[in-house]
Amino acid sequence: MVVFILLLSIQTAIYSQKQVSGIIRNAITKEVLIGSNIYDPVRMDGTSSDNNGYFNFIFSVDCKSIKITYIGYQSQSINLEGKYDTILLVLLKPGAEIAEVEISANKRHQFNQSRLSNVQLKNISSIGAEPDVLKSLQLLPGVQSLNEGSSNLSIRGGGPGENLYLIDNVPLYYVNHLGGFISVFNPDVINDVRVIKGGFPAKYGGRLSSVVDITMREGDASGFKGSAGIGVVGAHLNIEGPIANDISYLFSVRKTFTELLLGSVSFLSEGNDNIVTYGFYDLNGKISWRPDTKRSIHASLYAGDDLWAFTILDDGDIIKFRNRWGNIMGSIVWKQILNPKFQFNNTMSFSQYRVRDLRAFYLDPYKGEYNEYHSNSLSSVKDFTIKSDWRYRIIKSWSIDFGIQSSYLVFLPNLYWDSRDNPKDERQNINSLESAVYLENQISLGSYFDLNLGGRGVHYITENFSKSSIEPRVDLSLTPIVNQTLNTTYMKTNQFSQLVLSSGSFLTNEVWIPARVNIEPASVEQYSLGWKGAFFKNMINAEISIYKKHMNNLVAFKEGYSNLMGDVQWEKKIETGGVGNSKGIEFFLSKDKGDWTGFLSYTYSNTFRQFDNINKGNSYVFDYDRPHSFSIDIQRKVNENWSANVLWVYQTGLPYTPAIGRYYAPYNSVDGIIYENEVLIYGDRNSERMRAYHRMDIGLKYFTESKKGRDVTWSFSIYNLYNRQNPYFYYYNTKPGLNFGAIEKRSGFQKLYQFSYFPILPTFSYTVEF
Repeated sequence: MVVFILLLSIQTAIYSQKQVSGIIRNAITKEVLIGSNIYDPVRMDGTSSDNNGYFNFIFSVDCKSIKITYIGYQSQSINLEGKYDTILLVLLKPGAEIAEVEISANKRHQFNQSRLSNVQLKNISSIGAEPDVLKSLQLLPGVQSLNEGSSNLSIRGGGPGENLYLIDNVPLYYVNHLGGFISVFNPDVINDVRVIKGGFPAKYGGRLSSVVDITMREGDASGFKGSAGIGVVGAHLNIEGPIANDISYLFSVRKTFTELLLGSVSFLSEGNDNIVTYGFYDLNGKISWRPDTKRSIHASLYAGDDLWAFTILDDGDIIKFRNRWGNIMGSIVWKQILNPKFQFNNTMSFSQYRVRDLRAFYLDPYKGEYNEYHSNSLSSVKDFTIKSDWRYRIIKSWSIDFGIQSSYLVFLPNLYWDSRDNPKDERQNINSLESAVYLENQISLGSYFDLNLGGRGVHYITENFSKSSIEPRVDLSLTPIVNQTLNTTYMKTNQFSQLVLSSGSFLTNEVWIPARVNIEPASVEQYSLGWKGAFFKNMINAEISIYKKHMNNLVAFKEGYSNLMGDVQWEKKIETGGVGNSKGIEFFLSKDKGDWTGFLSYTYSNTFRQFDNINKGNSYVFDYDRPHSFSIDIQRKVNENWSANVLWVYQTGLPYTPAIGRYYAPYNSVDGIIYENEVLIYGDRNSERMRAYHRMDIGLKYFTESKKGRDVTWSFSIYNLYNRQNPYFYYYNTKPGLNFGAIEKRSGFQKLYQFSYFPILPTFSYTVEF
């Protein structure tokens, strides 16, 4: 009977409703506007545009018009007469403040995820007075940094390799520069950033903890424009414009000049025989072809590298160390709206990450048996992916998303050769194929009930190992009171390639390893319960979420190891079969309108790991566990020329393993066996904590014009305003300093010392648009 009533109501709804679809763009640049509001002002019902700027709105026959709004743009009313079952191109003109628009429609909330627009990113202070995508995300509840200044993310107790980073729907495997201090994502080319912390839609898979979905801007189709800037870290250049009436391009590059600075300082320093250089670059490009409203084709490119070099000049000998690591990514995306109910995105992409360690020794021939020696270590992963995503809107209350994806992956965990005893062998590649199909149903009953019910089927095969699995996804929301929503989610997913990370190192030693015989794929089950509310005409938004997750088959370094590079027997260093548990509660409060805006974020969480052969098989606190994490950000628009930002962050100190005793190890010298080298005895893993972490940042932006009438932005920031000496790591020694290599007789117990990176750090940047 219930099924009959439901089918009858659906059939009745089909005949009593009509629909309008369209794409919303900037009227000047033709850039799609993600998250625009489309609503019926009479029935107080609405929807929003997706990542393609597309919307599909089904309305009752008595609805005469709809209203479309977007932050910072003039609102527009669309007369629906004669526009039923059509696809519209809606062009919004920039220039209106959101405070001038009053939206009273019922607001549908999205749980376990947050969005940041290009404008929001540029208003948050960061190191170098330049916005940073990942550091901005770290201010959100449930999202934490690994350590001081790092852009790596630990989301709801997950490791940094458990986050799926997508640029225009293409995975990126390495996301940081400068040892993690700066992310590879250039904010100048970003349209929208969305982070999903749990309850993934069925279209996403392959990672345990989160999805960071980044959409690049399209080039300005109205005419040539650009910007150039310089700051403490480096310089950047962005240009964009039309190639033809329906084709536009976007190109951006940023480059450090620290190589010249560091090299000059080290070379000119008196008595210094070492030359050190370091730098990085990022290059983004995108070409967009829009032959009509329904179709578009996009070609995207990203390339970025870090390069560190260290040269030692010693009495005729020359020793060179050269490390290079980074990504290259390319894709072609075809988007089409077949009709108001049916659309698809087809993507073909390639992504590669590699890290290379080169060493060369040129020795004075009078001092040894040889005068030249080279060694090389290489680790990489290549990802060739094709995917097809489809959406079909049956009725207003029911739409279906489905698709298929296949990724051919080539792993090279480690390849090593040198010019003496280890000749270069054939690459020991590990090839795998990961394929998936998914289906999800999005069902709504009025404004009170929303259900996303779906699943993902995955098949993985490599060498003599294969596995198939079903990954269910459930997301249920209830809205008993207007703008007050309750939500619960459940998800299960698998990860078939895992990251092994050497933490605490400036040089990147990130190695990706595939699931295979003796290395089972990791898996997670996560539950969440949440509430969201909007108050004072959506001026204030609040959110509370509770989550619990259980992870299986995690990997870690065996005790005594911290690096896979340079050793072909890398599997012997890996501990498998790990179990992880994390739970927490998150709170978020934000004010999004007016001259004063900002947010308050708080997370309480606990995360543990357990491996049979680590910490005597006992459970221990996860390396990046921070029970308390709090941030508050306040932004103020002073006038047309000035804006200000104040940020304060507090986090519980990271765990560390304390020394609980010592002994003197025997040393075989010419005088016989002596005992003068002190060796520490360590206690339970991660059983103590460092000092709490906190800091305050302030930022100012000054907007003006150059003598030629071009828009100019001066950005000033002070990182760590009150000069807090936050611990980066703890170490034991007989005296302060990292001089561990010296052999000396030690008369007392080694003491615990703190190493800190960042004191108070004032920076600025200058950007001019043309």
